[in-house]
Amino acid sequence: MQRRLISLIINGQHHQLAVEPQWTLAQVLREQLRLTGTKIGCDTGDCGACTVLVNGKPVLSCLTLAGTVEGDDMKTIEGLADGRHLHPLQESFLEHGALQCGYCTPGMILAASSALDQSNSLSAETIREQLSGNLCRCTGYQKIIAATQAVSDRNEQQTSRSGNAAVSATEPFRIDGVEQVTGTATFTDDLMLPRMLYGKILRSPHPHARILSIDTSKAEQLTGVLAVMTGPELPTKHGILPSSQDETALSIDKVRYVGDPVAAVAALDELTAEKAIQLIEVRYELLPPILTIEDALRTDLPKIHQEANYENNVAKHVELEFGDVAKGFAEAEYVREDEFFYSANTHAMMEPHCAVASFEPSANKESYRDGHLTLWSATQTPHYVHRTVARVLEIPSSHVRVIKPHVGGGFGGKSEPLALEFCAAWLSIKAGRPVKITYTREEVFSSHRGRHATKMWVKTGVKKNGAITAIQYKAWLEGGAYGSYGVVTSYYTGQLLTMPYKVPCYKFESHRLYTNKPPAGPKRGHGAPQPRFAFEVHLDRIAEALGIDPVDIRLRNLVEPNSLTVNALRITSCGIRECIGKVVEASGWREKRGKLPRGRGIGIAASAYISGAAKEIYWLGLPHSAGVVTINRGGGVTVFTGASDIGQGSSTAIARIVAETLGIHIHNIRIYEADTDLTPVDLGSYSSRVTFMAGNAILDAARVLREKLFAAAAEKLGAPAQSLTAKDG
Repeated sequence: MQRRLISLIINGQHHQLAVEPQWTLAQVLREQLRLTGTKIGCDTGDCGACTVLVNGKPVLSCLTLAGTVEGDDMKTIEGLADGRHLHPLQESFLEHGALQCGYCTPGMILAASSALDQSNSLSAETIREQLSGNLCRCTGYQKIIAATQAVSDRNEQQTSRSGNAAVSATEPFRIDGVEQVTGTATFTDDLMLPRMLYGKILRSPHPHARILSIDTSKAEQLTGVLAVMTGPELPTKHGILPSSQDETALSIDKVRYVGDPVAAVAALDELTAEKAIQLIEVRYELLPPILTIEDALRTDLPKIHQEANYENNVAKHVELEFGDVAKGFAEAEYVREDEFFYSANTHAMMEPHCAVASFEPSANKESYRDGHLTLWSATQTPHYVHRTVARVLEIPSSHVRVIKPHVGGGFGGKSEPLALEFCAAWLSIKAGRPVKITYTREEVFSSHRGRHATKMWVKTGVKKNGAITAIQYKAWLEGGAYGSYGVVTSYYTGQLLTMPYKVPCYKFESHRLYTNKPPAGPKRGHGAPQPRFAFEVHLDRIAEALGIDPVDIRLRNLVEPNSLTVNALRITSCGIRECIGKVVEASGWREKRGKLPRGRGIGIAASAYISGAAKEIYWLGLPHSAGVVTINRGGGVTVFTGASDIGQGSSTAIARIVAETLGIHIHNIRIYEADTDLTPVDLGSYSSRVTFMAGNAILDAARVLREKLFAAAAEKLGAPAQSLTAKDG
């Protein structure tokens, strides 16, 4: 399309830009002016991550055409701070810990600043209303409201604006906090490499169909298209688990859900790439879809994966018993059975999946395998992405480098390799130029890997006082089209039910099923929320039948510190009893239960989850996590860790561990994380493992370094090493 010249005023500066009529303000800010603090979370105006101020008012830049704001006064997050001095709202967000992954933070701060500019006195309710168009997946909003309220209160008291980001009197809440509140944190989609192409993936419109033919000729002939790929080019099967290698980079023989990737293109711009995938012609033979748990258990419907071990569409069946369950039920004075269903849901992380690949061919051009591939990915598991991409592309792993930039939340949805990483890499090899693929929000939903829909049956025996004597549990998990972490889920759904209550005898059975829906996988508390929901409701019903307070039946059955569950889960410290006590007191449970007006109620539930994983995904017998801590001649400390900070603050936790061990201030520490060329292996950010596993690896390294420092200092000082301490460094 023909471009026209427009004049924009952004952060007090005038810009003359040639833009196409369909370009949004967000595109111009990010791609033309490189003001990448403005984020794209949905492209439909639903999330608020793209918020900028136009004449002081918040505007959704992803829905605003750049040509419509010509001459208006605009401000992005990059223009909010005053030189080296942060805006009071940015300082308050840091002080209150009102950020985690930081992806929504720029838009949230700008919306809040607009509200504060309109009034010096804002109530919490007004703040909620003013920020209602801005979504945050991580924080739960309370700290965001508190941070905004604090600035409002200071404004009302007419306190002077102060604060210097460069010289803070206190240690930062997060070591990456200033980057996040100023919009300078670099996420994968913020990367703009020279000569970079844009990739798009063609997806299946059918839930279950055989691929008869794919014709890409029209797409290849479209001006601006530099590379096209289809499934047979990368035939190696992959999967996050060795036991479920059932996916290919793109579909080859058939498609298994609406959204299954079929072909991919790389072009000079996104619009051309979108046109190209529409020109690809695919002929399908439709097959009967398997869409429910009941369908998956039938033997008269087609198998989604012919190589599966069962006659129907069962992917994994697990049955385990701990203790004498029959005896436990025989000793019970009351036995109850219930059935439950838990619907599927997805992660809804604010940052869509994104990958950028850049391939450098070697001087020996006989084989691409001699070249070097760098892949930036919004992933929770750089190690597994590195391992899998190398295997699928048949490149030596030493020739593949995976880097994890800032990640805008994951919650399990970015914990395995996905189509965009393989496609970006292969298209870069074919085109000889860097390639970026960013999923639309619709593609994020299609890729899924979220919570399994689960049908559950639970039977529990108790004494009249509510003491549990035995539990039997059955689960049918709707797994979608591919294996993902499903084998693990099929164990977790049963194994984790024995916390936080003492269960003397326990038996569980689970079926993980293939269906023609987006693949299910791990989502926050992987495998635990479904049975936890079922059992907590089930326990309430038992308490009601026995005339016992729901709190009391829980207190009677709680696990004890430093104990083992019947299925050998190790309980160390355990504050669940104290936690329930405080909740009961703070909520007014005893006063409110059963006494609230119609339509109002109060309930209680307890839960527990594992910290870390006993086995690595690939059983190599190697450490799950490693770390390196070095000190330079200037006294600065550098930490190299493969652990992935996805917003939970693990890099800050690691820095604090080193700071406390070496007795230095946290601002003297630099963290290099999740770069497979530079950092040691860490298996990823999942199962609440990072602080426990990576933290202990870093702690060990820091202690070794401290001992070496003490030994050298003791020699110089003529004092015993054991008499030395390190602090205030």
